[in-house]
Amino acid sequence: MSRARKAGVLALSLLVTAPFVATALTLRNGSPADHQRAVVKDRASTTSSLEWAPVPGLASTLVCAKGTVSATLSVNLTGAPASFRLRIDGGGLMEPELAHFDPGAGTRSFSYTFATKVGTWEGSDGHSFDLEWRSPSGAPTTLKRGDLVLLFGEGSC
Repeated sequence: MSRARKAGVLALSLLVTAPFVATALTLRNGSPADHQRAVVKDRASTTSSLEWAPVPGLASTLVCAKGTVSATLSVNLTGAPASFRLRIDGGGLMEPELAHFDPGAGTRSFSYTFATKVGTWEGSDGHSFDLEWRSPSGAPTTLKRGDLVLLFGEGSC
């Protein structure tokens, strides 16, 4: 067989097997994400609280999910540093448990992705994802704009 023909056969076999390999890896390392929910906050909010509190406009997102869920938080901050966390069903936290952003001088944009696995609880795959924030220093921090995007596999609700 000529070199060109061998290269063609190899390329064709890669094209045919790649989707199967990708599917196998997805099923082994996570779950298919076929749904998305986005919440957008376009009004500024300020906190100087040292205690965790709901983020106005991004506080609670409800989805019907099963398997792996990822949540990407994108914010535009000014002022003091801010910490964020994402609580699941009013209890545990998505991993990694804490995102810390320091806008320094001026306005800065940040993005952070949390992830977790969820399952059926009391016969339902309905879950709440509650975004909380605080000012670790107690100085005012302002969230000018932000969004929270959840990617998940649909559950049964």
